Amino acid sequence: MSCDQENRQQGNRWQTTCRYSRRDQAAIDAHIAKHFGAGEVLDRVELSPGVALELLLIPPRPEADHDYYTVIPRGLGAWDDCPVLVELLVNLPSDWLLDEEALREDRWGWPVRMLADAARRMGRGLEPDWGTLLSWPGESLAPGTRLCGGVLFYPGVFGEASFYCPLPDSGGNGALFLQLVPLYPEEMEEAEEEERLDRLLARCPDEFMEVIDPRRLNLVLDEEAICYEEELLDEARLHLAAI
Repeated sequence: MSCDQENRQQGNRWQTTCRYSRRDQAAIDAHIAKHFGAGEVLDRVELSPGVALELLLIPPRPEADHDYYTVIPRGLGAWDDCPVLVELLVNLPSDWLLDEEALREDRWGWPVRMLADAARRMGRGLEPDWGTLLSWPGESLAPGTRLCGGVLFYPGVFGEASFYCPLPDSGGNGALFLQLVPLYPEEMEEAEEEERLDRLLARCPDEFMEVIDPRRLNLVLDEEAICYEEELLDEARLHLAAI
């Protein structure tokens, strides 16, 4: 759904007041297709009464070394109530269930609900940037995981060119793309200060930031195990190089 179109769901007319022109939205769509992949509409999220946004689902792309799903609320930065031009995304494992029935279950639906809620917060005035923390009530985001909050980072796995999309009709402005990465309580506490967040990232394996894993190791509680695994990986690389 582009910003200047109307959409209907269950008999209600969704309003589409926004600040992207047709050319701006076309630029966003082209940027998504180029850097993240071609997708289709997974669902719609209501930002406010009468205002909805499409959730774009991009399937796994193993040929491009992105063997996982990517979900993007399409054109989020366009909405008048969003204070900045920012688009959000999450990555989910290739075996994650994303059909309509599965998404109603907490086990499978929580990352999409987390992303949708982050989009709503932008619609209510949140000004996100790199390192922005998001918290939710309760001890965890879903049964079976201790992940309880999230942080916004540049989607580094897609390359630096994916971070920013120039817009032809926005007065020299462009849209920033940020990836929502869920965190454990101990990691949230560490990340509250920028200096501690930098230290946290310094000991973080890249795959922890790439795709959501409800049972991944904890960067604070499992620091020794993570360091040990990295040492084993380094030894394996040296061994393979020698062979």
